[in-house]
Amino acid sequence: MNESLLSTSVEAPGEDESPLLEVRSLGTQIADAVRQDILLGRLRPGEAVSQEKLCARYRISRTPVRDALRRLASEGLVVNEGRRVVVAHVTVSDIDDSFAVTALLHERAARRATRNASASDLDELERLHGAMMAKAAAGDLQHVADLNWQFHRKINLLANSPKLLAMMRTVSLSIPRNYLVDMPQDELARSHSEHEQIIAAMRRGDVAEVETLSRKHVEQAGKRLVARFVETGLLPDEDFTAASKSRQRAEQ
Repeated sequence: MNESLLSTSVEAPGEDESPLLEVRSLGTQIADAVRQDILLGRLRPGEAVSQEKLCARYRISRTPVRDALRRLASEGLVVNEGRRVVVAHVTVSDIDDSFAVTALLHERAARRATRNASASDLDELERLHGAMMAKAAAGDLQHVADLNWQFHRKINLLANSPKLLAMMRTVSLSIPRNYLVDMPQDELARSHSEHEQIIAAMRRGDVAEVETLSRKHVEQAGKRLVARFVETGLLPDEDFTAASKSRQRAEQ
């Protein structure tokens, strides 16, 4: 079991310290942490998720751990095998579907955000983008991932649509928030370039261009994540190849 389950959202504890848990419920935090490890390949398909180890790691009772595992089971990320809970097998299609739906939601949100954004809103997006670039140059990829989330959250909030936000929250559970932490520098650079293009199009008020850029940005993120999963062995190469061919036929 990964000994840094909450390291994606809080500082790693000292040797004799338990992880610092946030205001959210314990069950939610444990679910978020285990979900990240599953989606980023730190916990492999078929690997057991031990209640005992999670309880010991966070020095908590079984109740929030059970709550977390029930939540993950409802999302299809873990399954019960007799008396054990194990990581379910994630397919390329699962990831493709999640990113495809997310891309459409981001496209719609970006359209509304472009119409609603003030000059100060766009300046804030520029600030977040600049901070991302600085953290990337310093090799602080955890902060890059956090700032990336804030960047897209800002655009989504500018859409001023509670319905869109609710749908995004549901779909985003299947997408690791911190996947940029494990991305190579050239992929990060490509993502930064796409952010620059989105901000520039928003400043021009080019709604159609913002829609296209936002949709493609999320779609490309999905392709990069799948490629990363294949590289690390989380997904079989033949699964990736078959899905790529199917996607290419659909685009023709």
